[in-house]
Amino acid sequence: MDIAVTPPLYETLQRLIQRLPISIVLFTAVDGSYVPNARFAESYESGQLAGADLAGFAQAGADTWEAIELHRHDGSAVKVRAKSIAAPTGTLLVVDDASGPLSVEHYDYLQLRIAELESLSATDCLTGAWNRAHLERVIASETSRAARLN
Repeated sequence: MDIAVTPPLYETLQRLIQRLPISIVLFTAVDGSYVPNARFAESYESGQLAGADLAGFAQAGADTWEAIELHRHDGSAVKVRAKSIAAPTGTLLVVDDASGPLSVEHYDYLQLRIAELESLSATDCLTGAWNRAHLERVIASETSRAARLN
């Protein structure tokens, strides 16, 4: 479904983006310009938005969060997670600053550790074969899927 983008709609979208408490940049489809919101502008150098790397990432439309590097006003580089989302007027680049206790590196480490623990909980450490707990989870999952499909 295509939405006609009128000037009032575009202005409303810009005002909404400006008020959000997360870093967002709107890359416009018409002329390739960009509009960072206040949170992005106070946290990062806006000059890096004109670079091909960041604009290319935004236009690619990543379905998942990906780690990218942004530069702060003091010139320091920081890794953040970002996702691009299609919008009626172009593309939104949403940035998860991870400025709290969970940095991008910690998040990646935790994701890896969760995958390792899931594997350990599903297999016998001596033989590598699936264990009974995993078999019970698979049977429950497949039984519920079969019930939904019938």
